[in-house]
Amino acid sequence: MGTALLVIGLMVVCGAIAYTGDLLGRRLGKRRLSIFGLRPKHTAIVLTIITGVVIAGVTFGAAMAAVPWFRRAVTEGEELANENRHLSEDNRLLANENRNRVVQSRELESEIKQLGAENADLAAQGRKLAAVNGRLVEEQDDLRRRTSELRRQNDQLRLAGKKLGQENVSLKRRGLKLAAEYTELANKYGVLRQDLARVEAMVRDQAGYVERVNRGPYAFLRGERIWLQVIPENPPTGVVRSTVENVRWNVEQMARDRGARPKGGKSVIYQVPPPGYPAQLSLNPTSISEWLALQARKSSRTQLLLEAVVEDNIRPGYPVPIYINCQENELVFRQGEVVALSIVNPRDERGRMRSVEQLHREIRFFLQSRVGPAAAQRGMMRSENYLGELSPERALRICGEIQTSTQPVIVLARARQEIRRAGPLHLDLEAKPVEGL
Repeated sequence: MGTALLVIGLMVVCGAIAYTGDLLGRRLGKRRLSIFGLRPKHTAIVLTIITGVVIAGVTFGAAMAAVPWFRRAVTEGEELANENRHLSEDNRLLANENRNRVVQSRELESEIKQLGAENADLAAQGRKLAAVNGRLVEEQDDLRRRTSELRRQNDQLRLAGKKLGQENVSLKRRGLKLAAEYTELANKYGVLRQDLARVEAMVRDQAGYVERVNRGPYAFLRGERIWLQVIPENPPTGVVRSTVENVRWNVEQMARDRGARPKGGKSVIYQVPPPGYPAQLSLNPTSISEWLALQARKSSRTQLLLEAVVEDNIRPGYPVPIYINCQENELVFRQGEVVALSIVNPRDERGRMRSVEQLHREIRFFLQSRVGPAAAQRGMMRSENYLGELSPERALRICGEIQTSTQPVIVLARARQEIRRAGPLHLDLEAKPVEGL
């Protein structure tokens, strides 16, 4: 419709242009105008042509400005023609594709029918599976309950395992500590066996020396402690003085019994200043006793010891020079502390069980060779029970414990109570097996 209107419009415009050009030519011809030196006839023809061109251009421009589709047809006519060809080709391809899709749709309809039949079969199988699923849900609930119970038991086992792990770590630490102690004791055992021969030789030499001294011409030896008296803590001055007089009297009686004799009508003993006695003080016994009482008051926080020591070697028949010394009765071993140890084998070199007498002799030797030197090294004074006070019943019981063992044992000598310098050395013996020796 739009194209027909455009053709009709163009015909009307062309007629109007022709009429206007003819009218303008006649009028110009009548006026006999001349331009550019042309003849009036030719001038009229030129003006008619120019006027027709202007009118046609104005009309075409007005159409281009007023009619959009006309403007597009004029400016994009070739492109639209090419696009039309392409669209026609696409339309043909789409038509072919549509026919193919129709064929595919028919095939899909047949497949849908087949799937419907399969779906019905699957629905029947689904109903069967639903019944099976119900049974599985019940079994799952049962499994959940069993899993909860197993989880609870697992938590208990985990706690028990953690506790066992801690105990295992503790046992490992104890094992490492025991291994280190065993290694140390084994090393000490080797060293002790090496020292045993030297100690036996020292004991034999000491016994010979004591025998020679007992047979010698001296009744008293230099440095010999012939009396020892313990004073309680915080003693009054009068107690110290009376204790000093008591020590002097006992020493005098001991000197008489061992053959000392007075000289020039004097006493069998005469007192000399002790170590540390001030030189400006008097040397009479009363001044020395006062000085000892003062020293005792200064050291009143613990027990005190008054010891009478021989100043020089004295033959029988002569007076004895002594000095009385005051010192603290210090703590040497605490209760339960190990004084010494030794390794004892219940069997001899041939593998035979050793008798109680043999083990008892070895225990006595242990007291002499280990306990005695250990006490002396700590500063304990020698006394009658210097080697350790041990009841026969306890010694026999230790020997019995050693005999019942199938391997070497460690004999530990422990302090039964707190032991001070003046003793006594109360001991408890303990036997422990030695693994791997």
